[in-house]
Amino acid sequence: MHLVSLLDLRLWLAAALAAALLWGGVERMRGNDARTALAEFRLTAEKARAEAEARQREIEQQRTQAVQEVATHAQEQINALERDLADSRGAADRLRVAAASAARRACPRPAAPAPSAGEPDPLAVLIDVLGAVGERAAIYAEAADRARIAGLACEAAFDSLMPR
Repeated sequence: MHLVSLLDLRLWLAAALAAALLWGGVERMRGNDARTALAEFRLTAEKARAEAEARQREIEQQRTQAVQEVATHAQEQINALERDLADSRGAADRLRVAAASAARRACPRPAAPAPSAGEPDPLAVLIDVLGAVGERAAIYAEAADRARIAGLACEAAFDSLMPR
C-alpha cells in the first residue's frame, strides 16, 4: 500500500504540476493577447494621429496658399494704381501747361502795363489754385484707393481662412 499511495501521490503531483503549468500558460497567453491588443491599439492610434497631422498640414498649406494669392492680387492692384497715378499726374501736368498757354493766348497784354509786384495775374492765380486742388484731390484719391485695396484684400484673406 505504501507503494500505491506513493504512486498516487506522484500522480497527484504530476497532475498539480500540469495544472499549474497549464494555468501559467493560459495566463501568459492572456498577457500576450493583452500586450498584442495594446500594441495594435497604439499602432492604430499612432497611424490616426499621423493622418490627422498630415491633413492639418494640408489644410494649413491650402490656407497659406490662398492668403498668398490674395496678397499677390492686392499687390497687382497696387501696381496698377501706381501706373494709373503716374499717368494721371502726367496728364495733370500737361493740362496745367496747356491751360497756362491758353491763358497767355486768350489774354495777351502787350499794350497793357505789366502788373505791379503786389498784384499777381488773376488767371495765373486761378490756374495755380486749380492745380493745387487737383494735386490735393489726387493725394486723397490715392489714399482712398490704397485703403480700399487693403480692405478688400483683408476681407478676401479672412474669407479664405473660413471653413467651407
